[in-house]
Amino acid sequence: NHDVSLTVNNKKINAVTNSQGKALFKLDLAVGSYNALIEFDGDYYYLKSNATKMITVKSTIYLPTATKYTLNAKYNVKLLDGQGNPLKSKKVDVTIDSKLLTLTTDGDGNLCYNVNLSVGSHQISIKNPVTGEVKTQTIQVTVRIAINYDLTTYYGAGSYYKVRVYD
Repeated sequence: NHDVSLTVNNKKINAVTNSQGKALFKLDLAVGSYNALIEFDGDYYYLKSNATKMITVKSTIYLPTATKYTLNAKYNVKLLDGQGNPLKSKKVDVTIDSKLLTLTTDGDGNLCYNVNLSVGSHQISIKNPVTGEVKTQTIQVTVRIAINYDLTTYYGAGSYYKVRVYD
């Protein structure tokens, strides 16, 4: 058993290897990429050594890329556990404009919210119940029918009426 250290974000963590030469480090890192320095100071039998590696922490919440919605549109989120597996049939806290809802994921880790919000800007926060990760997104709810101005026409004038419908 040997002492080894891991330095990530200027924080040094020490651990002791097991009988197979493996060391376990508990890390609490946010989503992102980090340079890590692994060091062994050497001893009577082994030389001093070190290695630099990249650690990538992936998100466990995948928010939709769309940010514009209409009434009753579907807002879909994918949730994963810490190993990248779908979060199946889990209750998830969803906060919409400071109102807390509890929704349940399906068998594929998908969470669906039917947008039933007034026209305007709304903030949605999702908390992964397994990893504790929280992601927030601002969405815009727009009217479904737009550019529908009043029209006055006379018989035989051949006017047309233009309407824009959003889904």
